[in-house]
Amino acid sequence: MNKLLALLQILIKQTDENHKLTTNQLIEKLAEQGVAAHRNTIPADIERLRNAGYDVICDKSTQNKYFIGSRGLESAEIKNALRRRKRSTVYFGRKISRAYRQAVFTVKCLSKE
Repeated sequence: MNKLLALLQILIKQTDENHKLTTNQLIEKLAEQGVAAHRNTIPADIERLRNAGYDVICDKSTQNKYFIGSRGLESAEIKNALRRRKRSTVYFGRKISRAYRQAVFTVKCLSKE
């Protein structure tokens, strides 16, 4: 599995404001899925997820702790919105919104359970 997808899946499913994961815990959870990671690469991977529009929050301390802040739409809502958009006969143009790309990425991530 792709490391970013695996990392996003872990963050979405296992973290929130009250359940944060340290860098070492993220590495262990990635290893359980057969994904190699190093403590020096996790911050860069988190930044890539942030750049893709995900609200990944880091509590900085001696052990950085990460969690997903705002989740936006829930998985079922995203899937329904994508189904409606696919059925629509209206052409939305070549530009796909960032929110739509993020929704597709999230659905792909969540559907690989």
